[in-house]
Amino acid sequence: MTETDGGQGVVVEHTLDTGQRRRYRWVPEDGAWTRYVDERDGDDWRPIGSEAVEDVSITHLTEVQSR
Repeated sequence: MTETDGGQGVVVEHTLDTGQRRRYRWVPEDGAWTRYVDERDGDDWRPIGSEAVEDVSITHLTEVQSR
């Protein structure tokens, strides 16, 4: 997690086909959730968007295949 969200929530990071690193964060705030999208900009993360979401559901796949 990041120092700004109190260490709560879910973070998923991945690299796009273009090589750009992207991060999605779902953070609980005031009884709801906010989804933040950030892109790597050198050594820092640059926010590119956010939206309120009603709930978050996580499914863990036991087998993942890469291309």
